[in-house]
Amino acid sequence: MKKIDDGILKGKKFLFVATVAKTHICEFHLPYIRYLKSKGAVVDVAARYDFDKQDEKELFFNKKEDEYAAFNEEKLYKRVAEYMGVSSYTNVSIARNPYSPDNIKAFKKLREVISEGNYDIIHCHTPMGALLTRLAAIGSNSKVIYTAHGLHFYKGAPLKNWLAYFPAEFLTAFFTDVLITINKEDYKTAKRLLFAKKVLYARGVGIDTEKFAPDAGPGIKEALRKRLGIPVNAFVCVSVGEFIDRKNFETAIKAVDIAKNDVADKGKSRKICYYLIGDGANRKELEALVDSLDLKRNVKFTGYRRDVALWLLASDVFLFPSFQEGLPVAVMEAMSAELPVICRDIRGCNELIINGSGGFRLKADEMLMPVAFAEKIEHFYDNPEDISEMGAFNQKWVQKYDIKQVLKKVISIYKSLLK
Repeated sequence: MKKIDDGILKGKKFLFVATVAKTHICEFHLPYIRYLKSKGAVVDVAARYDFDKQDEKELFFNKKEDEYAAFNEEKLYKRVAEYMGVSSYTNVSIARNPYSPDNIKAFKKLREVISEGNYDIIHCHTPMGALLTRLAAIGSNSKVIYTAHGLHFYKGAPLKNWLAYFPAEFLTAFFTDVLITINKEDYKTAKRLLFAKKVLYARGVGIDTEKFAPDAGPGIKEALRKRLGIPVNAFVCVSVGEFIDRKNFETAIKAVDIAKNDVADKGKSRKICYYLIGDGANRKELEALVDSLDLKRNVKFTGYRRDVALWLLASDVFLFPSFQEGLPVAVMEAMSAELPVICRDIRGCNELIINGSGGFRLKADEMLMPVAFAEKIEHFYDNPEDISEMGAFNQKWVQKYDIKQVLKKVISIYKSLLK
């Protein structure tokens, strides 16, 4: 593609849309927003407001209770826009459930935002955010880009996924100027079944590999463990993600229980600590599982953290039992922190983790999956040299997914649409 000068971005208007603001826009797209703003573009965001009260106080009000109490929604959303670095933020009640009545309101709101905004480019993300946006943009003069962060119909997906999502994706593809896929399986599927004007491949949303790169100084892991309250001499497993069914953290918890007790000498157990970083709808169920297995001393819930890099650098192994992914950022961050990864052999993970070199991709039926995970946890516990070797392999392999390279690819797509 012929290089196009960045000056073409100046004065152009962009709208980013996703189902949720904090856990999608802020997690994945701020580097793109900052780049566009630095080149003189105008950027707006529309997404459902998912910041909690603690977020509001810490991020927007510096814990000043009086200032917080005096803010109404209009002022709050203005402060959110300032935090994101965008010109305006609109709270749109997009629901993940395709059948939620909230999505009718969301569609009408998006129509209003798009009509008033007169955007040059609309970049939408997440299945429902993208579906509603592409329908709402029909008749506008905007160029529409959809990044599919993992198509819900994929090899081995349940029939209900195909019935619920394929017809909608098939229809709205006709109103999509560029469909960006982030793994090779989805790229092949989209080229074959979805008739967007262009179907392209990019390596995920990109990660800041420098942020997660280990400090070479001696004793850094021990120092971090003391700082975070992690037992210095423990074998530490860690996971990062939203506590929802798809992430399947139950398997990892059961695996830790098996690995802790699966030793030859009776009366002894492995000193394993497992930290779950994140939050979500299934937290109470996961906590109940930990209680039922008497694992409170081994399994800890940290809640949502903004210092994930430190937790990764303080750990030994990354556990990722997810059922379904596009190209998981959490895994890429763990790789960048030189952690070996134990995951299921699924789409996305099969591009990131080279089996036996950067960790283990596991195939097993659901009943045996916790056992399979436990066996690999035990392997790393008993073979610490593999932690170093596989972690070093991952740190090199993940460089191709660095944000600088992925951002360059996406910006080139923007500029090609603005010619």
